[in-house]
Amino acid sequence: MEVAHSKTQDGITALVEALKAHSREIADHTLTHRARLIKPLLSYDSAALALSFVPAAGESASHGRTAEDDKFTYHHLRRDAYDALTDAGVQVGSRYVVPSAHLTIARFNTPNVFGGDPLDGNVTLDMKKRKHWINEIELINKWLEAEFWPEAQGDLIKAGGEWIVGEEKGLDFRHGTLWYGGESPFPSSLQHTMASSTSVKIYNRAAHLNQEDPEVRIHYVESLPPSGQQKKGTILLIHGFPETSYQFRHVMAPLAQAGYHVIAPDKLGHGFSSKPTGDMHQQDPFTKKSLAHDFHELLTKHMGIKDKVHVVGHDIGGMVAHAYVCQFPDDVASVIWGECPLPGSTFYEETKHSRPLWHFDFQSHNPDIAAALVHGKERIYLKHFYDRLTQNQTVFTQDVVDFYVMQFSQPDALRCAFLTYRAFSIDAEHNRKWREANGKVKVKNMILSGESCFLAVNAESMAKEFYEDVKVGLVSDSGHYIAEENPEGFVEELLKFIES
Repeated sequence: MEVAHSKTQDGITALVEALKAHSREIADHTLTHRARLIKPLLSYDSAALALSFVPAAGESASHGRTAEDDKFTYHHLRRDAYDALTDAGVQVGSRYVVPSAHLTIARFNTPNVFGGDPLDGNVTLDMKKRKHWINEIELINKWLEAEFWPEAQGDLIKAGGEWIVGEEKGLDFRHGTLWYGGESPFPSSLQHTMASSTSVKIYNRAAHLNQEDPEVRIHYVESLPPSGQQKKGTILLIHGFPETSYQFRHVMAPLAQAGYHVIAPDKLGHGFSSKPTGDMHQQDPFTKKSLAHDFHELLTKHMGIKDKVHVVGHDIGGMVAHAYVCQFPDDVASVIWGECPLPGSTFYEETKHSRPLWHFDFQSHNPDIAAALVHGKERIYLKHFYDRLTQNQTVFTQDVVDFYVMQFSQPDALRCAFLTYRAFSIDAEHNRKWREANGKVKVKNMILSGESCFLAVNAESMAKEFYEDVKVGLVSDSGHYIAEENPEGFVEELLKFIES
């Protein structure tokens, strides 16, 4: 919603001051109130060129959405935004009489768009140039209609043909992401958990790793040591399931405060990273070898990190950490992993069909059916894992669960998460073949577990099948979710090992 236009510098400053205390709350409203826009077309007038959409109201529901989801429309979102702005004391003075759903592509700052000197105040119009410009727009619109509009009423919207407001919270620019709600895509009610020191900032970025496919991107969170403090090294934190990079919210700032450059990405298909739309049974992007390669590309090519990295992986992130050190041992200073049965290990083979790991079979055997069964019941499903594997039950507050539910309710999020499980059989083969060819991992390593988690009992023997000189770490007063249940203990174990 456009708030104002053609304001003086003083007028803009006054608006900014009035909105400062309310901007995050207004921007974060879209995270839990999704409105769908469809049927993109280029539109234009004498002032601008834009990509316009039609607000959906139950038409051609797709990507796991239902008619129930469309009861909250773009018009409702505009209503809420208007009310929030009014409550903030801001008078909405939009130039649009009719509510508009569009993304501005270009603003015409001179009347001489179609001929003449742009700096000349006298309007010069080249009719031939204007006709050519309009014809080009019509050609683009015909392509947009053929490519993205449903062919008949009730047909599914084609992939890429709809925009769900709030599904993504930023615009990707050459140097990262501009977040609508500030530096963080996390709800304002959770902001306080993202940092524990005023001298350390948490940043959110986006990286496009595949130049041939700009839709494939990795979202990551990073924190740097305080200004003036010498950097001790780089720590890569890799999340598990059913979580995202948000699971490290309590530990990033303390690790940065200790002198480390800390990076926590969302795995492909998870969190705010893109979710590949392909064959439901396509496993290759979700093998741990492939996910580890994504992170290596992120660090070395996108971020330009030259020093050896301390790789930390939890749950499935532990499997990715193992794949990382196997592929890039010369780029790893140490590897800390755990809270997972490593595919290919004796422990994995003996327990993969056991009752405590029932979800391995459920999620991997037929991910499309599993995702369909869980759809609409994400809260019940995710909360089962939080409740069952947590010693400290106060950790997963309603706000935290709400956030994880929101992330795994995104289109294709469950499908991608379950495909990481379907790839376990390939991961097991990768791990066994690597060990046969190279022997055990010789990089400095530690297996890290929660003291009260059932996985801790077999952690050391499992690690010794694949690693030399295994160190064992335990996070006290913690179940499975060690970085959330006891963040102080997690940081202490990490730094004690890394700096030993």
